[in-house]
Amino acid sequence: MRALEEAEVVHLDGVGVAFGGRILGYNLPPKRTGCDLMLDLLELAAREGYRVYFLGGTREVVSEMVSKLRNRFSDLIVVGARDGFFRPDEEIIVVDEIRSKRVDILFVGISSPKKELFVKRWWKSVDVKVSIGVGGSFDVLSGRIRRAPLYMQHMGMEWLFRLLQEPNRLAYRYLSTNTIFAALLIRELLGFRANRLTSEKHSRP
Repeated sequence: MRALEEAEVVHLDGVGVAFGGRILGYNLPPKRTGCDLMLDLLELAAREGYRVYFLGGTREVVSEMVSKLRNRFSDLIVVGARDGFFRPDEEIIVVDEIRSKRVDILFVGISSPKKELFVKRWWKSVDVKVSIGVGGSFDVLSGRIRRAPLYMQHMGMEWLFRLLQEPNRLAYRYLSTNTIFAALLIRELLGFRANRLTSEKHSRP
């Protein structure tokens, strides 16, 4: 939470947050998945000549992704890529490597909360213009995981398509985190309504 609060920008990724925000009456920006935002930044990097580095996934996944991205964005300058499996005492080695590459945009494809904590801990040390956590986008862009059809994306059901592909890995995660999120949303909603009713009561003549 502290890492997110200290971030310069937090983008709206999950459909649950978008749904909850609307219920609570917040004027939120349009949802943009991490994968789509990553592609937006890669297109920008290729056009403007920004140097990119990929950190995360397995060695095979990150290698396959880089190969596909180079074919997709012919002008993309990839200055480095490595898997996300390293010990805590090896972090400084990873940071030194990134810093030596003079990176403009660092994509961190590590699971939460490791990616948020990594970015928070080493933000100043890596000396990059943009550092962004993109979760499981490496798996998708490598071709290992298929994206949901457009109609499911527009319906906000991309999570279900992902669950059907990886039920053993994601079932418990989705069940536990979604249950917690629903409980927090209900608590916030009840508090929001209670505060609004109290405010209306005090504002009556």
